[in-house]
Parts: sequence; C-alpha cells; structure tokens
Amino acid sequence: MKFTIITVVKNDEKSISKTIDSVISQKLIEFEYIIIDGSSSDNTRSIIEQYDDFRIKFFSINDNSVYEALNYGIKKSTGEYIVMLHSGDLFYDENVLNRSNKVIENSEIITSNCFYYKNDKKKIFRKWVKPFKKLSKLNSHKIAHTTMIIKKNIFFEIGYYLEKFQISSDTEFILRLISMEKKITYHNLNFVLMKYGGKSTSLKFFKKKLKEDLQIYYQYFGFKFIFFYFLKIFSKLFDFVIFRKFIK
Repeated sequence: MKFTIITVVKNDEKSISKTIDSVISQKLIEFEYIIIDGSSSDNTRSIIEQYDDFRIKFFSINDNSVYEALNYGIKKSTGEYIVMLHSGDLFYDENVLNRSNKVIENSEIITSNCFYYKNDKKKIFRKWVKPFKKLSKLNSHKIAHTTMIIKKNIFFEIGYYLEKFQISSDTEFILRLISMEKKITYHNLNFVLMKYGGKSTSLKFFKKKLKEDLQIYYQYFGFKFIFFYFLKIFSKLFDFVIFRKFIK
C-alpha cells in the first residue's frame, strides 16, 4: 500500500461528502482512506456510512483535538506515506495522487501548492505557492501542512503531533522536522483546494492560536521569535488573489 489518506471530521454534514468524493475519485493509484469522526451529533456519521468502498476505513472516537485524531489515524494506517485531507478540503483534481506518486521516488517528505476557496470551489481567493530549494527554520513558513506527504516511518523516528497544542501542532511538527534535519522537498504540483474557515482562520479561536503560535516560535527561535513570527504573517499578505482564479 503506497498511500494512506486521513480525513478528520466533526459535525460537518454539509462538506464531508465532497471530501470523500474527492478522495475516492483518484485515478490509477492504490490507497486506503481512513475517516475519523469525532462523535458528531449531526448527520455526518450516517453520510459516511452510506459509502460502500473497500478502501474506506471508518472510525468514530471521542477526541479532544484534530491532532489527537490524526495520531490515531496514523497508528491505524498501513500505507507507506501519509496524506492529510480535512473535511471540506478537496484534492485539486482526480490525478493528484498519481502525479505525486511519480515525483515522490525515495523522498521522505514532499510538499506542494495549496489554494483556498470559500463557498464555490471554482473560485480561488488565496493561493499558497511558495517554492524553495533549501529549507531551514527561517523559511519554514513556506510549507503548507495540508500539502505534505510524509513517510510513515518519520513518525516513529521523531514522534507524533503534540496533542497539548490543539490548533498549532502542525507548526510545531514542521519546525521539529526541520530541526531534526529531515529533508523536505518542494514540487510545483497543485495539490489541494482548502476550505477557508477552519479553526486556524477563525476569529473565535484567534486568541488561542496566537498563544500557541508564540509559544512554539519561542521554543524554536528563542528571543528572536517575534521577528520570525511577523515574517510568517507578512508573507501571507501576498497570497491573496485580487482577480480570482477559476478552476476548471
């Protein structure tokens, strides 16, 4: 088994079917699809259970955060590489995994391009296309976590997502990868259409995210953490698309 795709969802009956359809429509590639529902109280579970596809493995757990659920899914996975696609997010097209398979070769971790949409997936208002040749902590902000394909053995070597961070654990994980000199390569592939409005972009969780971000940046950058954090924020200002791009 080459790929394991993991989707974490809770109370998202409006979007979960779009994400599932995006995964099971992938062509010419073998994969397993793990869906983890955090004990939804709406119709999310019944929607998932309507799918009759041998590649889907469905689990319902009481988790405290998306990262606890991701860790659970990683431990249940049988694929060589882990791909994370949250509820509401979509693969860019039906050949994403096939193209990724052609470039991943013997890589441990690859990353690529992400595009944000709100209501209409055909209308893009923000892009994350940040090429790099050599990665360090100084330009770690160029990585979109949702585009990462990670060899499963990496989690055995450096550990899983830290569950004490409920919103920003992906930031800590990326900085940990870099600090432990794991090679991450960028490929100019359009990988994911990300639904705008998750916890990381919500004003409701802004204060908690800011606190976690600053704690993580202080851990990895010391007293210079403010400078590098503002560099990360400033870099996002150039991501917004003035004339919105339409996806065919």
